[in-house]
Amino acid sequence: MKFTVRDGFVVHAQSIRDLSDGTKQLVERSFYPGDEIDFTAEEAEPHKHKLVPLDKEATKYLNQAVSQPVEAAVPIDQVKELIDKAVAQALAAQQAALVQANPPA
Repeated sequence: MKFTVRDGFVVHAQSIRDLSDGTKQLVERSFYPGDEIDFTAEEAEPHKHKLVPLDKEATKYLNQAVSQPVEAAVPIDQVKELIDKAVAQALAAQQAALVQANPPA
């Protein structure tokens, strides 16, 4: 996918390159506003907000949902019940503190 760097941003990208002798080398590259970059989805992910798409594939990638919807870990009814219980306990504690601070005559 082809991108350019958005004005006001700098992209610092790291990759690991296999050398002919079997070793690996860390390659660090910096891209500045207007520079063109050819990134894979994995390489582009941490820099999405800094990139402007140049081809259809890059446009599709940047316009896709930020994350896939997930199923709730706790059912909403259970969350509501827990909140109601916590609010009731807080109100009871507050009322008890008021009675203790101002005992009836």
